[in-house]
Amino acid sequence: STELYANLLQAKANLSSESAKLAEMKAGTRSEEILVYEAKALNAEFALSDARKNLEDKLVDAFTKSDDAVRAKADQFINGAIAQVGDGQLKASVEQGRAAIEVVLDEWAGISAVIESETDPAPIISIVQRNLLQIQAFLNKAGLAVNGLTASVSLSQTTIDGYRSDVSTARTNVNTAITNLSTAVEKWNNAETSFAIAARELDLKRAGSTPEAIQSQEANVEEQEAAIASIEAQLARNSLTSPIRGTVTLLDVKPGEIVNAGTKVVSVISEDALEIEAHVSEVSVGKVAVANPVRITLDAFPGESFPGKIIYLEPAETIIDGVVNFKVKASFDSPDPRLKSGLTANVYIETAKKESVIAIPRYAVETRESKFFVNIRGIDGRQAEREIVLGLQSVDGFVEVISGLSEGEKILVALKK
Repeated sequence: STELYANLLQAKANLSSESAKLAEMKAGTRSEEILVYEAKALNAEFALSDARKNLEDKLVDAFTKSDDAVRAKADQFINGAIAQVGDGQLKASVEQGRAAIEVVLDEWAGISAVIESETDPAPIISIVQRNLLQIQAFLNKAGLAVNGLTASVSLSQTTIDGYRSDVSTARTNVNTAITNLSTAVEKWNNAETSFAIAARELDLKRAGSTPEAIQSQEANVEEQEAAIASIEAQLARNSLTSPIRGTVTLLDVKPGEIVNAGTKVVSVISEDALEIEAHVSEVSVGKVAVANPVRITLDAFPGESFPGKIIYLEPAETIIDGVVNFKVKASFDSPDPRLKSGLTANVYIETAKKESVIAIPRYAVETRESKFFVNIRGIDGRQAEREIVLGLQSVDGFVEVISGLSEGEKILVALKK
């Protein structure tokens, strides 16, 4: 019944939470919450103002770039070499387009002067976008014309290259103006939408909850009350439920018997999630961590080993024969149908690992005053003592040499009889 009682407590907590929400809705929105939404609306208003200023800048910049592209760059080619264009139809089209663009630029200059005073920039945006497309089309034709020029006695290749560069720059600048304006318009539209939403949210918070919302919350309260009644009904039909999927291996009671609290009555073995409990001394526990890989051997399967990992490290100590130990749990990486509960296991925990290091037998190392030394055979064949720095030490008696020895050097050890 423990789980059911926990569910009952949770359901009662949910009921308290939903009841509190209902009371809050009936009381209306708190002043502190309204201040939060006022701040959001103010930030949205600032963002809208910034977007408007950016849009105005891009509208003015579009005229500046267009005016420069036509009058400062494209006109150099038109005034200096339009007569040299061999395609008569293209030449006429460029000249007619230039005449029409002059009218556009004159009218555009007047519009740019009043952009900031316009309440709704939409009409100006439409005009500017249309003007940019017209100028873009004109510059594209001018580009075709200037690219068709060939050097002659009256027109050098250097001059032609200069015209081509100017027209290309003009086209690039106008295309940039089109892109910048499109981005600014999108930013302005998004800022307007965000501001409208923030203002609407503020109005809703100031207005408080609607009668329909209060009725909905009252229904939530009733739902939690029904959940409590359901759990209490389950408790009345108390039952024992295994927390894991497995097989019952021990049943020490019969229906109808009275059992003292805490008495073990049923044992269940998991189908595949077997764990190994072991104890690590306080000297070594600092090296052990959850997820450390382990190698497991079982007395029942000599010569075999099973991979696994540490899944639990108990934070509190366990006293065994007066010695402080810490309980750890290891799990198998993959299930094996041969594994049974109660088998004796040996767990080898890998706390650190290094590849391609120099390692020597620990018995070859002498220790003096917290320093480590080995005897080596020098180039001249004589014995010499050298200080070394040690690193990791393995369970098989080898120790890592961090510095002091190089690969290939020979160390000398005294064999004990």
